[in-house]
Amino acid sequence: MNVLITSDDFYQLALDYIKKAKSMNVIYVEAFFDPQAHTSRGIGFDVVMEGLLKAKEEASKVYGIQLHWIMCILRDFTPESALETVKLSLPYKDQIIALGLDSDEHNNPPGKFQEAFKLARSYGYKLTSHCDVDQQDSHKNIAYVATELGGEKPPLKPFELNNPELYLHSSSKTGADRIDHGLNTADTPELLELVKSCGLGLTLCPMGYQKHMGPHNVFPKVNKIVDYGIPITLNSDDPAYMAYYKSEILSGTLKGCNFNIEDLYNFEKNAIKMAWTDDIDFKKKFIQELDDVLLKYKD
Repeated sequence: MNVLITSDDFYQLALDYIKKAKSMNVIYVEAFFDPQAHTSRGIGFDVVMEGLLKAKEEASKVYGIQLHWIMCILRDFTPESALETVKLSLPYKDQIIALGLDSDEHNNPPGKFQEAFKLARSYGYKLTSHCDVDQQDSHKNIAYVATELGGEKPPLKPFELNNPELYLHSSSKTGADRIDHGLNTADTPELLELVKSCGLGLTLCPMGYQKHMGPHNVFPKVNKIVDYGIPITLNSDDPAYMAYYKSEILSGTLKGCNFNIEDLYNFEKNAIKMAWTDDIDFKKKFIQELDDVLLKYKD
């Protein structure tokens, strides 16, 4: 972290990721960033945002990638720090698509940051939260995120309401708009039913999990969630650290779970429906491209 000081540093870091994504034909990204990791080192919030937003603009204009930033709260910082960070984001609320929650879950349940999430919701952010695998109170945290996080949800925006086939909507009146990770949903029938009944999708990172937990502890749970009818996507998780990017995640999970190309098609279609962009034409075009790929390769 200590080498990230100027806005150009953040721009170059993001640009390297964009180039890597481009090499795998990724055309849409919702990426996490953790401003507290930098403001706690004396780096200004504006410095971080200047670099990241410059990279976002270049992603679109030069690389053809639609990039959106999800600002995350660090759970091992105080609730006061979380609330202050959300307040700092207000001038950029049109450039930040959602608020998330990450870092060490031990003694840091999502309810600890409820006020920050309520404020973020009032700014118009979508809400999500990491529910990492086999952590303290994993089951309780998944249930809280699904049903309580952030308080009452606002009405759907017109572009979401008018295009139900392009957006996955949670049916719960309170709680997050989706769950990051959440593999422990597979552990109990009650959690499986709760997450499904709430209409939530899970952004799973199976290759990252199996790297540390072993395939036998991961892939059967992924299969169980999919078989239950809960929408999932397949994602990277700190890809430079975990050593898996999008292409490796698709191929590795395909093999580990004995999925086929139609399964991968469904996961990518889930990702499009779970994406929070208001670009309706982009979503329609993306789904048509997926349909073309499936038609070409499914046999």
